[in-house]
Amino acid sequence: MTLQLALFILVLSIILMDMLVLMLFRADRLDTNSVEDWPMVSVLVPMRNEAKNVEGLVKSLLKLDYPKEKIEILIGQDRSTDETPNLLRKYVQLDARITVIDITEDLQNLKAKANVIGQLIPHCIGDYYFITDADVRVPPGWLKALLYQNPEKAGVIGGTTVVTVKDFWSGLQQVDWLFAQGMLYVAGKIFQVVAVSGTNMMITRKCCERFGGYQNIPYSL
Repeated sequence: MTLQLALFILVLSIILMDMLVLMLFRADRLDTNSVEDWPMVSVLVPMRNEAKNVEGLVKSLLKLDYPKEKIEILIGQDRSTDETPNLLRKYVQLDARITVIDITEDLQNLKAKANVIGQLIPHCIGDYYFITDADVRVPPGWLKALLYQNPEKAGVIGGTTVVTVKDFWSGLQQVDWLFAQGMLYVAGKIFQVVAVSGTNMMITRKCCERFGGYQNIPYSL
């Protein structure tokens, strides 16, 4: 058997396993049409030197299809040295749902994004924490789509993020990224572990408090 044929069989087997798991395991879902009183939610975004992404992200967040009085947007401004702070101040003045919190130090055991999220959570008033990144553009139905998956039972819910295709290489990156997310889902179902992408996830307040919050997570890259 040639190496190329062996690789082809391996990839095909993994794809078939993906499809099988998707068919066998279906999440319990809520009927969004029956929801009359949506819960209070908190959207958390870490930012550090993201001047080129501030406008795109914030505009997508402000277009979310969700009751305005039931959503808060907390942005952790993590010691940026570019125009990120000035741009964020502009949007804070435009919409009362946006709060910018300056991150000036690292919590014990936490670095980078985990450190920012760990310091934003104590400010949250929502019962559900939605986490994404500055370079992500969330669709209008993002919040409802994740809540639709019955988070009270799962505790942690992950969504699928796609890469914008601009050329051949970004197209390959999109395929690679989708494949990786598919494998996370498969591994989670087979081995009963939780693995979701930090660019597109939701965790309930109850679940976060149960494991002691981000500050109790051991340091990792």
